[in-house]
Amino acid sequence: MTIKVQLDTTRLDALTKQAQARAETAVRDTAFQVQVTAQALVPVNTGALRDSLVAEQRGPLIWVVHDGVDYGVAVELGSARVRARPFLTPAVESQRAAFISRLTRILE
Repeated sequence: MTIKVQLDTTRLDALTKQAQARAETAVRDTAFQVQVTAQALVPVNTGALRDSLVAEQRGPLIWVVHDGVDYGVAVELGSARVRARPFLTPAVESQRAAFISRLTRILE
């Protein structure tokens, strides 16, 4: 005797696809908020560091906020000659609760 069970996963597949799209939006929106916040926090001399900050997608659900100048790391972390003036780390931390909230709403 053979028992055949067939499951219709159409609805589950649709929910998964919708959750993926909403997660992409949450990650993208958070990356842009980190960029804007970092631009507001970064110390400005010429404005080159502030203006070089960008949020860039590197893959599905992967966004990176980075600068395009050679001294951004020294400003963020400090060096032997210059004290640290963090702007990117505080920007990321300022978005933590909002990001968790966005992801939580996807699962509701």
